[in-house]
Amino acid sequence: KALTVNRNGIVTIGTALSIYDILTVTSGTLNTGSQLTLKSNANNTARVTPVTGNIIGNVTVERYIPARRAWRIMSAPVAGNQSINEAWQEGVTLSSPNPDPYPGYGTIITKGTAADGFDQNLPGQAYSILSYNSATDTWVDVTNTRTNAVNKTPYFLFVRGDRTVTTSGSRPATLRATGPLKLGDQLIPTATNGYTSVANPFASPINFATITRNNVDNSFYL
Repeated sequence: KALTVNRNGIVTIGTALSIYDILTVTSGTLNTGSQLTLKSNANNTARVTPVTGNIIGNVTVERYIPARRAWRIMSAPVAGNQSINEAWQEGVTLSSPNPDPYPGYGTIITKGTAADGFDQNLPGQAYSILSYNSATDTWVDVTNTRTNAVNKTPYFLFVRGDRTVTTSGSRPATLRATGPLKLGDQLIPTATNGYTSVANPFASPINFATITRNNVDNSFYL
């Protein structure tokens, strides 16, 4: 359920390990060996406490989405260059030989071509993933899920359910992304005027009261 690392030197994970509650690294280095998953389900989402040691290697971070068709602001608390398609679409499209390789994981993202990483446009569907443009104060279409990194920006994503849900109904879905965890202070540039969409960079809840702001109003909208 939980893992605590508090020792000098390096601790290396040798086989697949899932954390369902809390990961704590107080001292020393945890080498994940790309074997670590922070799980998320209807009951709980795993989280990382403030890291005073170090974590190296890839981590898969899950986010459970209940069965409700809705727009959600989403991002991925990992570094690296994993694409939206590789992460939230499980690396496939509806044109793939197996469009649902991991049942319960991933979601349908429309509307562009399969070459651009989209599930083929369903009747009456529009782009279901957007990004925020501070200059125009609008959400704009993301036109390629293969070339845009899943952690690049907060995305406005319409989640219908898992990859079996197309035009109607809904089912729970688990979205996941893989890469090194973001650790330590994270610098987030903001627009000179207006609003900036800001993703939580950490696989953890954060305390808005403790964020350092330079020439930025103490105003947050959720």
